[in-house]
Amino acid sequence: MNKRIAKKLKNRYWFNSYRKFKQKMEELDKDYEEYLELVGELLYLEDQALYSGNAVIYSNYDGKYVLTLSSLAVMSQLNVLDVLQELSDEFMVPQSLKMLIKKQIEGISEQEQISPGKLHISSDGNMTLIKRSPEIFNMWKKMYEICEGIESVEVTDRERAAFKLLGNYDEALFMKTKCDMCQMDALIIAQRENAVVVLDDFFFRMVSEASGIHVTNFTFMLYQIEREKAAEIAMNMSKTNYIATPLIYLDVESGKKFWNNLLKGKIKKQIYGRQFSSLHQKDLFYTTNETGQGNYGGLSTVMEMMD
Repeated sequence: MNKRIAKKLKNRYWFNSYRKFKQKMEELDKDYEEYLELVGELLYLEDQALYSGNAVIYSNYDGKYVLTLSSLAVMSQLNVLDVLQELSDEFMVPQSLKMLIKKQIEGISEQEQISPGKLHISSDGNMTLIKRSPEIFNMWKKMYEICEGIESVEVTDRERAAFKLLGNYDEALFMKTKCDMCQMDALIIAQRENAVVVLDDFFFRMVSEASGIHVTNFTFMLYQIEREKAAEIAMNMSKTNYIATPLIYLDVESGKKFWNNLLKGKIKKQIYGRQFSSLHQKDLFYTTNETGQGNYGGLSTVMEMMD
């Protein structure tokens, strides 16, 4: 993806998706009860986008990866948390992140005992009781169960006070963006352990990379699991607003469906349309044959089959 397209993606994500998310978080005043719902909106609502950038594969890296709230939330909404169970030995998780997730579970449980839903006041002053979705509660629970099987790491207040981003910014940046301290702790751990942090939040990805912290997103895991399962996950992701979905599929027919999914929707078509054209010109479309061996080519055939 060239720099000009990447810049447009960054601007679009920052001014649309992240601005909407940030404003909503400010309204919630650091209450993460609706965090998963907001991630779901970006992934599934029409003409939205959750831009996470491309996965970075550190081929010679043999250390652990630091998980973050954003990646767990995205994986939860995509129903792919089970991948972490297969690769649990490769990860660390901030203890503060586990505490945040546990707090959400306890908070929802307490609220359910008081009321089956939340009161919503419309612009005309009418009040409506909106029932809570059990799916969100189950997502938080699943996230906590996954984290229980992963090494948890503590961060001290002294480390937080000494942590610097971009040379001059520290705790104030996280306070301004209304984000929980677990977001900061993940970066501290990555910096301290010289580890790779897994981020599906574009804002913190930019900050981390600019601060010299190694970053990737959750999709790098798809290159470490069984190919058919990875292709199934990638196909399901192609139907969402996740950007950028890894180009993994098994044959030309599934490739046709895959690209048809990627090119649906205004924002997705603008993004993937350029990428599609670029791949066609270079004829570098990655496929997998029946024996599971990767090979390049076949894009022309896919294009001829597509409407």
